[in-house]
Amino acid sequence: PHLTLARVDRTLPADSVRALSTALAQLDPGADATAVASFAVTSFVHMQSVLKPTGAEYTVLARYALTG
Repeated sequence: PHLTLARVDRTLPADSVRALSTALAQLDPGADATAVASFAVTSFVHMQSVLKPTGAEYTVLARYALTG
C-alpha cells in the first residue's frame, strides 16, 4: 500500500519537473511542509489501483469531504 498525495501532469514541461524535483530533494524533513507549496484540501478520494499489462485500473472506494 502507499499514499499518493499528488500526481504531476505528464505534459508538464521538463524544466518544471526538474525544478520541482530539486525543490523536493532539498526539503528538510523537520521543515514546514508549506515551504514548497500551500493549497486548500476540501476532499479526498480513497482509490484502489490494480496493475494490469495494459496499465493500472483505478476504482473509487470512497469519497471524503473535509469540513471545519
